[in-house]
Amino acid sequence: MKSFRKNVVRCARQNPGSFLGAVFIIAIGIFVYVAMMDTLKNLGDQVQRYYDASAMADVFAQVSGISEVDLERLKEIPGIEEASGKMAVDVRLFAPSQTEIVTVHLLSYDPSGPLNKLMVKGSGTGKDRIFLGNRMAGIYGYENGTSLTLMINGKSVKCELAGTCYGPEYIYAIPPGGAMIPDGEIYDIACLEKSRMEELTGKKDSMNELGFRLAKGYTYEDVRYQLMDRLSGYGLISLTSRENQASYQMVKGEINELYSMGTVLPFLFMSISVFMLYVVLKKMIDRDQSLIGTMKSFGMRDGELILAYLYQGAEVGVFGALAGSILAVPFGRFMFHMYVDFFNLPDTVYHSYMNTRVSGMGIAVGTGLLAVYLGVRGILKITPAQAMRAKAPSAAGNFRLPHFWAARLGAMEKMGLRSVVRNPFRGFLIILAIAFPFSMSSVLFSFKGVADQMFFDQFSKVQTYDIQISLDRFVSPIRGESAGEGIRGVRKSEAVLQKAVELKHENLSEFAMVYGLNQGSDMWRIMDLYERFYEPPDDGILINSRIAKKLHLKEGDLMEVTVPGLTAEGVKVPVKAVIKESLGGGCYMSAKGFYRFFGSVPMAGTILLKVEKGKLDEVREELLKTSRVTWMVDTGRIIGGYRDIMGSMMAMVQMFSFMAVAAGGVLIYNISMINIRERISELGTFIIMGGTDREIGRILLFEQVVYFILGIVLGVLGSIGVKYLLEHLVISDSYTIDLAIRPSCYGIALLTCLAMTGASLLAQTRFVRKIKLTDILKERE
Repeated sequence: MKSFRKNVVRCARQNPGSFLGAVFIIAIGIFVYVAMMDTLKNLGDQVQRYYDASAMADVFAQVSGISEVDLERLKEIPGIEEASGKMAVDVRLFAPSQTEIVTVHLLSYDPSGPLNKLMVKGSGTGKDRIFLGNRMAGIYGYENGTSLTLMINGKSVKCELAGTCYGPEYIYAIPPGGAMIPDGEIYDIACLEKSRMEELTGKKDSMNELGFRLAKGYTYEDVRYQLMDRLSGYGLISLTSRENQASYQMVKGEINELYSMGTVLPFLFMSISVFMLYVVLKKMIDRDQSLIGTMKSFGMRDGELILAYLYQGAEVGVFGALAGSILAVPFGRFMFHMYVDFFNLPDTVYHSYMNTRVSGMGIAVGTGLLAVYLGVRGILKITPAQAMRAKAPSAAGNFRLPHFWAARLGAMEKMGLRSVVRNPFRGFLIILAIAFPFSMSSVLFSFKGVADQMFFDQFSKVQTYDIQISLDRFVSPIRGESAGEGIRGVRKSEAVLQKAVELKHENLSEFAMVYGLNQGSDMWRIMDLYERFYEPPDDGILINSRIAKKLHLKEGDLMEVTVPGLTAEGVKVPVKAVIKESLGGGCYMSAKGFYRFFGSVPMAGTILLKVEKGKLDEVREELLKTSRVTWMVDTGRIIGGYRDIMGSMMAMVQMFSFMAVAAGGVLIYNISMINIRERISELGTFIIMGGTDREIGRILLFEQVVYFILGIVLGVLGSIGVKYLLEHLVISDSYTIDLAIRPSCYGIALLTCLAMTGASLLAQTRFVRKIKLTDILKERE
């Protein structure tokens, strides 16, 4: 047994490229697995610990205002175990050397609050202590004691920075105005002591952001309708479960995508490793058939023979896992810090998890053993008598070419085609080896186009204004537009309406934003995923497909729309169309249609500005002096933020692309070299009969051309499958992608595979030139 195992190892050492290639591909899979799972565990564990420590609520509600006594009475609802609330308001923040309109979501801080507890770090004295969100505090670098000014109800209030604050429902704090990523430079949370907050707002015992903990065994649906009924008298604006709360949903979505990518990509690479090792071991068994039969005749059992080969698979898995685990550490740290840069967490320390590496080792070794077993299970069928004779060649009939091709192909090309047809399994392996990197790289290279589609198109084709501002109160559209156009440097001004509403259909309901837009506008247009444009309707509503799916709505249905503060009961509005959008999840009507359906006087709280070229800084300076503006969105700034985050994401995706290309190169080279070694007798006989290197080169070239064309065709089909898979991995409630594979990416993938195939062909021709005719006499096929 020991001697036979040494012989197996010796044979394996004769083909080091194949085994090193398998180690490399397994290492890639484990590299991706360990890096992503470590990042996932670090993020998931730290987020969950923070949720637990801060007693995050199960249900969230926003109302106009409710007293503490009335809030406490809501615990009478069966299933409500605990209730808690905060005061919250968006206010302007003025600080030294400030060049932007900075808005903070100011919260009341009450250490005795049972749910959604704010965590503060720092110290200070006096009633005007303010704690700033960690992200904003880190960007500006203000020291404790820095004087800050808040603009509340038209009055400026001096405060002293006392430290930083964190809120469980604001881990992912998104600024208003359509942005989908945090921007701590212009928007974050802040908190003041509850009593001081009441003084500044002039609202005593009036909370507007509520949280509820459910009793064990109860769900959101069990308490939903009773809560809506009880809270409607307090100006209910929104009600949602923890799973649909904005920050929780974004964090969970990022973690789920990380988990999906961390399992699917390693699975693809591991599958290729199984495929490659299977081919290597299958060929080794075919070559060692005589030796295996001889060992069986001496009494060696099947299990002992298979165990000797399984040792090789385990060795490949161990080396691949070790290499992948070591290389994964710096990449895992990079990914973790990329995510926490946008997550507002109190403690962010990266840990390397041993159980991730142990599971990675298990996956790698299991992959190696599976591949080897699939390759060597043919041992069970080999008998000593069978091994005494050479393996019978497989039958192959004559392939008759159509006259059109027969007249145009030379003798060498016909020989190459005959070789392709007579060895379908060998050819299929090479075709798969070409199809894999083509499919993976063409899709992964297309991700940059997805980023353009999702983010940059949003502000070049849909929201084409330069600046969006929100006022501290509603004004008439005419007045708002004239005030905007009165700012020096503003070329055009347009007023729009944004209102939080409740949508109902049958027994389902959902809270969403309705946008009252202007027909014929070129500053805010409605465009679906396929770049079709819609006009906001006067006689109905356009609804986002994600909301329509939740409410089981389709075009032509009637739904009830309730606008807090305007309507006491729902108003029936027809659905004019259901549209798929890349970003967001709102509903659209014309401003006139909104006023007509809900009996409202014309009003607007948002102004869109188109700025003259080169005047953007001047306009921003003018707006900075205006106290009526609560927040400002600069589309150039949003695009810059997207570029920052997408730059890191694209670097990660491009790395995966190059990994796929590298794995494909290893695969093509090794499969091709294994197959050329099998043909030593065939090619050597051709040389003995007078064949030249040039003629053999023509045969091999024609074979590779046929394999390459078929591999690309299969790769195009495979890219559609990979595209579908990745589209469903990264979809969320906040965005939808249409992963269109660009022709340029197909072109890059084609050239890459062509280069790898060409390199493989050169290696094959060099191998043929080194064939010694004396070695041919030793071959048994």
